[in-house]
Amino acid sequence: MKTEQQDRTIFPLDLTSLTSLLASDGGHFAPLRYEIQPSSTSETKIHVDIQQCDPDSIDIDISTHALVVRANASFQFSQSNSISDQILLNRDVETSIPLAPGIRANDIHSTLSDQNLIITIPH
Repeated sequence: MKTEQQDRTIFPLDLTSLTSLLASDGGHFAPLRYEIQPSSTSETKIHVDIQQCDPDSIDIDISTHALVVRANASFQFSQSNSISDQILLNRDVETSIPLAPGIRANDIHSTLSDQNLIITIPH
């Protein structure tokens, strides 16, 4: 008897390039990356990158020690320019931003732009 190995390919795509995007640490697909920008002596602004996130899915939780931003991020992948070849990957993402002691949660506010969530923290 002769045994043959079968090809069990599910997708006709080579998804190895997407492996790092799906990694738990975000890989190169890192939505909700943030940059802290002291704007004055009385406040600090945190710019959170929301480019791949659904604005309606953004949720902000504030505790005494951290500010947590959660959202649903999506990445569209296509092997060609054809719409029928496109694959949409969705993933829940979050980032935690440590807060200094003494910050009053009620004074923190945010605004939304096309590419950034801007969180303003008064000192």
